[in-house]
Amino acid sequence: SREKVLKQASSAWTVLGDEMGTPGGNMHGRFLYSWVVIPPKTELAPLPIGFHCAGNPQMTELAIKELVKHPEIEIFCFEEHGDSKREKKSQLRGMPHLDYWEYTSPLVIERICKKSKDEQKVKIFVEEAGNLKPNGIRFRHVVDRLRTQLEPSRPEWERLEIEEMLCLKKDEHPWHGYPDAIGAFLRDRLGFGFHQKYPG
Repeated sequence: SREKVLKQASSAWTVLGDEMGTPGGNMHGRFLYSWVVIPPKTELAPLPIGFHCAGNPQMTELAIKELVKHPEIEIFCFEEHGDSKREKKSQLRGMPHLDYWEYTSPLVIERICKKSKDEQKVKIFVEEAGNLKPNGIRFRHVVDRLRTQLEPSRPEWERLEIEEMLCLKKDEHPWHGYPDAIGAFLRDRLGFGFHQKYPG
């Protein structure tokens, strides 16, 4: 249940990922992948069932206002440059999403290492995409491989226990709308993904 998920979050870092746009397509701007990183014991409000930001600026505003209350939460956004879509012959729907999950999640985990001084548990959740369905994807091996490569120079990785790295259906996690809101805010309010040069 959603209540059980929130209770478990009190003892672990929660990392939630979601996308905005389509890999390899520019109809709705460049593909953007967002991670929201929530420390243990963060009292972040659960979002309503059915929460979605596309075409719904009120929902985006609701989530952004709640995130602003929690400066301890960190946000990471990765924008597509070039074309991450695979060759049509070998392409499975959703596979570019898997690439983003695999290549960017270790960067997020490295940040958790930098912020933590003792042993920490981490739960990572992404939303289903195409053929990447709930309970069918495990990408922990990516982090394990990176851990093997980096432990000699980054002993702090030994402090982390990756408890879960799961693909979920919409609404399975009461916080999963927050990365959706980040993508919508950057795209709709700030114009990210539509300009050659960004302001700021």
